[in-house]
Amino acid sequence: MKNRSEKGFTLIELVIVVAILGILMAIAIPAYSGVVDTARSAQARAFAAQINTYVMSEGMSNMMKTGNETYPAGGADADNVICEAIKTGAIGAGDTASEAAFDGGVRNGDGTVCTWTLATAVKFVVLLKTDVNAVATDYAIGWSDDSGASTNQVGQGKKAGVTF
Repeated sequence: MKNRSEKGFTLIELVIVVAILGILMAIAIPAYSGVVDTARSAQARAFAAQINTYVMSEGMSNMMKTGNETYPAGGADADNVICEAIKTGAIGAGDTASEAAFDGGVRNGDGTVCTWTLATAVKFVVLLKTDVNAVATDYAIGWSDDSGASTNQVGQGKKAGVTF
């Protein structure tokens, strides 16, 4: 017979509590994971839209200055400086949270694609593709949630000749 003055929980009460917590965690963790992926996709889409706005505004600015709508593309070399410059131009100076969200950008071998990767999940990328590596007259912007294997196009230049 149990003495009513003793305090504490019985073993069965503890087992029931642990089982309930296990069930709640089994439901909550996948739901949380889905929400995180949705947020990261939204972050990639928003950054792609920022890049698109910047590249389009540079094209319009060049059109007013020179009469030719050209977009930032870099040069014949495949350095990453132009990718960093495009990112900085799109985000603006001083926004440290946005600057840290994506890497500086990497150019491919022929210099026609800049790829920015989300710092917290490498499968989320934003891509800028131009028609040539020197003076671009057309471009496309896209984002991907599978490391670039499939790309969702966000915007492109007037010629619409560059796609993913």
